[in-house]
Amino acid sequence: MKLEALEILKMIGAEETTTARQKANGTREFTLKQRQLSSNGSSRPIKFAIYETGYVRKTAPLQIYQINPVVLLKTVYSDYVFNKETLKTEEKRITKLRYRRILIHDEETRLRFLVKFILKNIVAKQAFFVDKQTIDNIKENFTLAKVHYYGEE
Repeated sequence: MKLEALEILKMIGAEETTTARQKANGTREFTLKQRQLSSNGSSRPIKFAIYETGYVRKTAPLQIYQINPVVLLKTVYSDYVFNKETLKTEEKRITKLRYRRILIHDEETRLRFLVKFILKNIVAKQAFFVDKQTIDNIKENFTLAKVHYYGEE
């Protein structure tokens, strides 16, 4: 029996905390039982959200940021500059590098991506929060197969 992404989230202590408004907008929010300490000694819950638009984000405690996979894009364009000495317009080629988020359009794939992210970045770093039997069960029953995202070759 293979475990589904929602079952794994429950096993690692994540609870779905989606409000009615979020649900109507196509958003699902999950709160982990683990808490993140801040520099002043207080702790806040760790939250994640998946959006119908394809984004996956860490939404708490201190910052909201996207965790979608990224692709590096190289953009080359021309800028024309007037040279006062030669009285001619010269072409100047400019290259820019930028990152673009890959949107995950399927909800099940977003959930699996979120599980993989939490296992790698939260559970693996804080393994003492999850008992060994749960970790072994996850390894045996949950396949972290390569997922192809929209726009990825």
